[in-house]
Amino acid sequence: MDYSKYITILNETIQAAWRMIWYAQNNYQKYSSWWIRRTFSMIKNHISEIYTIAHSLNENCPNVSTLISGIELINTALSANNYEISSSCMESVIIPVITSYKSILEAHSSNNQCLFTEDRTSVEGKLSSFTAKLKESTISPSQKILSVIIPCYNAQNYINGILSDLCNQTIGINPLEIILVDDASTDDTLEVITSWKNDYPENISVIHLDENGRQGRARNIAVKKATTEYVLFLDADDSVTEDLCEVTLEIAETTNVEVVSVDLISHNMDGTYSDPEGYNGETEHIALVQGIEDRIKLWHEGLRGSTISKLYRKSIFEMYDISYPEKKLYEDNYFAVLTTLSIHSYYILDNVCYIWNMHESSSSHRMNNLSHFDRVDVLDLLLRELKKRGIYYELKSELDKWFLDIYFFATLHIAFTRFNPVPYDKMNEFTARFCKQFPDIRSSSLYSSLEYKYQRDFIDFAFYKLSNEDWDSLQSQYLSIIDK
Repeated sequence: MDYSKYITILNETIQAAWRMIWYAQNNYQKYSSWWIRRTFSMIKNHISEIYTIAHSLNENCPNVSTLISGIELINTALSANNYEISSSCMESVIIPVITSYKSILEAHSSNNQCLFTEDRTSVEGKLSSFTAKLKESTISPSQKILSVIIPCYNAQNYINGILSDLCNQTIGINPLEIILVDDASTDDTLEVITSWKNDYPENISVIHLDENGRQGRARNIAVKKATTEYVLFLDADDSVTEDLCEVTLEIAETTNVEVVSVDLISHNMDGTYSDPEGYNGETEHIALVQGIEDRIKLWHEGLRGSTISKLYRKSIFEMYDISYPEKKLYEDNYFAVLTTLSIHSYYILDNVCYIWNMHESSSSHRMNNLSHFDRVDVLDLLLRELKKRGIYYELKSELDKWFLDIYFFATLHIAFTRFNPVPYDKMNEFTARFCKQFPDIRSSSLYSSLEYKYQRDFIDFAFYKLSNEDWDSLQSQYLSIIDK
């Protein structure tokens, strides 16, 4: 019986493990403890399986006992969690083991002795299973683990900052696949990010779009290009701490959750920093959704919102059919809510790892920008999608309250504070759409439970076609209320 192909596979697995150990040893000072722990965890699992297979060998065959002793030594060394494998260990243990396999293979080719004590089917199953797992999990210097996606539109003055933050991550830049999408910029953004790509050709890729499709389209295109298991969305004008990638990856790998969220702070236009955003529920914890009550709890913890400051398992985009609306501002409202109401596992970290930089040129802060009304289109799309999937009817009371706050009151706030005067036609169109979506709002318990009378008044006004003077008056009243 010819077992030479099995010995060849075993030889390759030992050499692969040797390469992994060599890689970890030679990069120990360059990479974080997480990276080393991850590498050694894999090695230990591999050696353990090799040890099991080796005990299927016939110890009467030449060098088999030496082989088993060598694997036992490696297993002992790894079990001690000695992350820095010394060169003496390499020379005295690992290389002799590989040599032992070569000797066995050579000896076996010249005699007819049965090399395995177990039957052929059993040994073949062990080897096939193990080599498949080894192929999937072996770490190499060029392997990418995390795709970082950054849409870039007229970001020449900001993009260097976030890219510098990524180059200085505690896990190093090697595990990162950074995808920069130039969204038809009219400044020198493309030239700037192309220069970064030239400096880091193994880690940075650039996609240029001829037509601006806003962040939603840029992110959708980049997700399709991403090749790793995890995705992180960043904005070109923000900042991250040096441990963002490490802390989120470590949680994702150890808990197997679908999304990991870190805390963020705002860097305001006056130079001050806000308190951490925080969440409405407990502090750092894992959230598992196994039924409607868990879903409601997750909803109340405030996880919907922006898509930055979160690490996503890439598989959820296809699994739950989630993508961004395109050519619209406020695309985050759709994506984040649909994600929160679809996933089944989430980890909330207390660490502040994301800095949201506010500035006047930001599209979400620009004055008299009619694109602010994109939020109404996005929220209409979200409401239709939630009804289509049946999610809206399961969480109707919670979602109605949220839509009233975000769809109606938040849109009014933006219109009254970021326009002067308000765009009258847009306002009448907006209130007409609101009344169509929520025709019975004034007879609901939600309406009667509103804290302030002016909130009920504004809802009442929405059911009438107001004149320009009416809108001016309402804007003046609103600004006086929020000034108090």
